[in-house]
Amino acid sequence: MIAKCTAENAIGGTERVLDLDIMPIWVDPVKSSIPSGSRLEIQCHAQGMKTWLTPVGEEVPYRAPAAFDPEDRVFNRNGTLIFKKIFNHDAGEYSCFSGDDFAKSTVSVFSQV
Repeated sequence: MIAKCTAENAIGGTERVLDLDIMPIWVDPVKSSIPSGSRLEIQCHAQGMKTWLTPVGEEVPYRAPAAFDPEDRVFNRNGTLIFKKIFNHDAGEYSCFSGDDFAKSTVSVFSQV
């Protein structure tokens, strides 16, 4: 993506053209209804570290395969949002972010149970 920034004042002006390298990000589609108590995995496709947020804006805990916590019912593993068992109270919009503090991309998925 090409972006042009122009600044002018009484003395003169300047212009810069930037070529921004924006990485694609997308989430696999989800079935319109998932039976209560089912396992659900939603893959976020993007480069870099992927972070999932819940509908209320809380970060979903990241768990590497070796750091699995049996108490976790919902967690993020390598960019995949995993519900060990999904229930009605889990319905909502989940967002996947990829990037650093300066450039984040997001997609949202709405899962109804």
